[in-house]
Amino acid sequence: METNVKVTRKDLFARIREAMSNDAEVVEMCDKYIAQLSKPRKKSNAEVEAMNNWRQCVLTWLAEQEEPVTQAIAGAALEVTPAKAGAALRWLVGEGYAVVVDTGNKKDPKHYALA
Repeated sequence: METNVKVTRKDLFARIREAMSNDAEVVEMCDKYIAQLSKPRKKSNAEVEAMNNWRQCVLTWLAEQEEPVTQAIAGAALEVTPAKAGAALRWLVGEGYAVVVDTGNKKDPKHYALA
């Protein structure tokens, strides 16, 4: 029985390096890519600022809402995907700016409101 395990690019380069260990150029190239993929990616100041501005927009919009909202409602209102809105809402909850409201029905999607 085969399992669906995600393989990273780093893993693939390691497998290529192992399979072609007799070719010095391939080994050197694989080592270079493995080293690059091992470094954590740092966000630029512009990316951090844009992310903070986006979160502030979501927080401002959430403060204007009278009822708790789902990420789908937030995404539609803010003209982004529900996933992007949900990521911002989850961050706001983690930072204490928003809360997840219990609707009483476990099948309902999460509802968010200002803390």
